[in-house]
Amino acid sequence: MTTTNPFRQPLRSGEVDFQTSVYHADAKGKDSSGGKTAFAINSEYLWIASDFSVPLAWIEGALPLGPGFVVTWQNQLNGQRERATLCARQLFGYNLKTRDELVMRVNTARRAAKNRPAPSVVTSAAVSRNCERCGALNAQTQDYVYVVTFLLLFVTKPDRRVVCAHHARILSALNALSNLVLGSLGIAVFFAPLFTIGTTRRLRFKRVLSPGAAYATMFVAIVPYLLILGYIVRRVIS
Repeated sequence: MTTTNPFRQPLRSGEVDFQTSVYHADAKGKDSSGGKTAFAINSEYLWIASDFSVPLAWIEGALPLGPGFVVTWQNQLNGQRERATLCARQLFGYNLKTRDELVMRVNTARRAAKNRPAPSVVTSAAVSRNCERCGALNAQTQDYVYVVTFLLLFVTKPDRRVVCAHHARILSALNALSNLVLGSLGIAVFFAPLFTIGTTRRLRFKRVLSPGAAYATMFVAIVPYLLILGYIVRRVIS
């Protein structure tokens, strides 16, 4: 599968130079309890999730951050500096040796990429910003988070899209419905709605969603809370 979205290039194990797993970290570089995520590098991209790629040509650097590390890049589609904080865990605590190795690998790969032409997907996306769904011009970067949970297990998956306002609204509805169903089957039912609400507020701030659509989406998101509250009330008054 090919895509015009530089942030969503497919991760194929046979086409990368290095691949491992790391953990999501907070602003201090400590495990944020966000679970594992894929981490891979080839000559053109760094993957910080199985379907979240960052062009090496846009990466400014990687540095240790507490027990973890941070990767910073310039999003050429909107001109904003962005970052991902990650950490390497071991049975007890953090693996600082692995952390330092990953920092070195990222910096070595990005320096090598500066001496090569950037992939055509990267250069064309920075100029035209076409919607990856319909090709419309002046598309924007939109972020969604999908939550899948079952009993005590859960996975959060970032999904970055370059889409027009129309397809951003469609993806917002699909994201809300997915989190409502797949995010309500286990422990993540308590925080899955928060991801949907956060995405909805961001899209409303960008004026992608109308007030009515935003309120409707947030109502769908809190349905699990209403069901839990209803169950508690019934238990109390029975």
